[in-house]
Amino acid sequence: MTPNSAAPSVRDARPDELDAAIALLDVAFERDPFVGWLTRGDARARRRYVTLVTRRLIAPRGRVLVDDSLRAVALWMPPGGWNLPLGTQLAMLPTLARVVGTRRLFRIAKVSAAIEEGRPAAHWYLALVGTSPAARGTGLGSAVVEAGLALARAEGVPALLETSNSANVRWYERFGFAIRRRLDPPDAPPVWTLST
Repeated sequence: MTPNSAAPSVRDARPDELDAAIALLDVAFERDPFVGWLTRGDARARRRYVTLVTRRLIAPRGRVLVDDSLRAVALWMPPGGWNLPLGTQLAMLPTLARVVGTRRLFRIAKVSAAIEEGRPAAHWYLALVGTSPAARGTGLGSAVVEAGLALARAEGVPALLETSNSANVRWYERFGFAIRRRLDPPDAPPVWTLST
């Protein structure tokens, strides 16, 4: 973005734009260490995972923020958004089993519980963020992250995220995120928890 250019416009994705958001995130997470471990490096499983997070978790109870050109997307869950009714959790189980493999469900649940341990009671959670390869470095990714951070500030709660890509840590620190901890699961990539 040049000094004279306007800040990118960020808004909630419309329901008919979710497929485009999912496609963008699928590409953005092709080389993500944790998503790769979670999905066993399977491209179809990765697409199912991104679809599950976008359509079944975030879109019904959170914010799918996009720029007007649909070249950047951030999935934000508000405070309390992860408190899913048991029926909702059970309905997602077959898809989750296809994503991670039935035999790995217990292991994945254990790692997920360890990652979630110690989270503040109220926070905005940045679940996924991605920018199309052609738009990287243009400020669009920053714009969708900043829009979510504004939601957290307006409610007076921290923002939180996890990443397993060490190169991303410095990028998130530019927004005021700081490392809270690093988790090293025995057979999974390291995971950094960051919050504002």
